[in-house]
Amino acid sequence: MILYWFCWIVLRIYFVVVLRIRVEGTENFPRRGSFILCSNHVSWLDPLLLGAMSPRRLFYMTKAEAFASPLANRILRTVGAFPVRRHTADRGAIRRALHLLGKGRTVAVFPEGTRSRNGSIGRAEPGAALLAVWSGADVLPVAISGAYRPGRLRLRYGPILRLTRPDNHRHSGAALQRMADEQIMGAVAALLPGGPKGPRVAVDPA
Repeated sequence: MILYWFCWIVLRIYFVVVLRIRVEGTENFPRRGSFILCSNHVSWLDPLLLGAMSPRRLFYMTKAEAFASPLANRILRTVGAFPVRRHTADRGAIRRALHLLGKGRTVAVFPEGTRSRNGSIGRAEPGAALLAVWSGADVLPVAISGAYRPGRLRLRYGPILRLTRPDNHRHSGAALQRMADEQIMGAVAALLPGGPKGPRVAVDPA
């Protein structure tokens, strides 16, 4: 816990003082209760940015490959990350996320599952929608835009999103995919410069 908040302070100083990040929509960030934070994903710095700018501790679903080395495994787990196997129904990761949400924690998810190579928003994995349906937690859409350079980076929180859950077949893969693409990533895209009708370009890949 001490290491987590030490890293939080150092990274927050870096993003605020060095990169002069602009943060918008902070009034939308819940100060209590569980929710799922969903963001676009372009840079490997994105998880550090989200954690440093969050007033609450985040727990991250992170691709299992990132935990390959003992050092990376220790650091990632210390800062609240836990592994998820992408493109599969990883029951262990889902149980961990549901447990955290049940205790009123915040779970951060990149619905696209991987970084975008060209800065545009890609198709979402259904996992974030599955978590929202099973836990009943709301979703906080977040958009990162600009570039990881001084004065050019922006973080924008949107209004809390309560997913519209279909009455029939609500756990079907097709229904979850639609919720992830249309509701979650649609809300994220609307926060980017130009909105949903404009170019879906986020940050310069890093």
